[in-house]
Amino acid sequence: MGNSNDFGKMINISSIFGILVFLTTPITVVLYFMYSGTPPVWNVLLRTLVAMFSLLFVLIFFTCFQELIKHLVKENNWIIKLMYNTVCIYIAISFVARSLEAGGVLNPEGIAVDATQDGLLAQGNYLLLGSISRLLMATFMTIIGILTNKIKIFPKWAGLIAIIIGLINLSFIPSMFFGTNAGDFYSAIGWGNSAFSAGLYTIWILLISMVLIKNKKKIENEYE
Repeated sequence: MGNSNDFGKMINISSIFGILVFLTTPITVVLYFMYSGTPPVWNVLLRTLVAMFSLLFVLIFFTCFQELIKHLVKENNWIIKLMYNTVCIYIAISFVARSLEAGGVLNPEGIAVDATQDGLLAQGNYLLLGSISRLLMATFMTIIGILTNKIKIFPKWAGLIAIIIGLINLSFIPSMFFGTNAGDFYSAIGWGNSAFSAGLYTIWILLISMVLIKNKKKIENEYE
């Protein structure tokens, strides 16, 4: 970033795409729980499409956010890199999981199947959407909590909430040992694992986006 104007643009981009993350994620969740049985093909493909854009928005948000953190903290670059790399790995495996899920209904016969439960592709998704994602999210949210606590511009609750979300995700990592019933709260693919804990970070993204908008001038002055 060459000057404070560029820094201001980075804040705007972070905030806009952070809000978009929060707005698109509930759409995906609603589409997942719209049908109690086997969903139609259009449902699986639509929720995959929305999730693809949501993940893109997450990538843009964190790309800008890590640049902001880098210039505000001015130290611990290695832990900032660890945070951002973990986010990128999380996004990458989420794209893979969505592809496997959509692949379950993209069959020559066009037969609708429950892509979260039926077939080898679904079973391969259990850990991608469950324990592996929870491990990665626990890592980057905890690091974010530590980093934001070092920056006076951000309120203390921002770091605390991030750490709490990290700990909640950490608690769901052992869920792989508790069966594969999607109706259970705590299981390898249970709704507490794949929906509740997975969606908490989008609330934090929305809150931090609001903080960035509110404190834009203060952050720009800190940069200078």
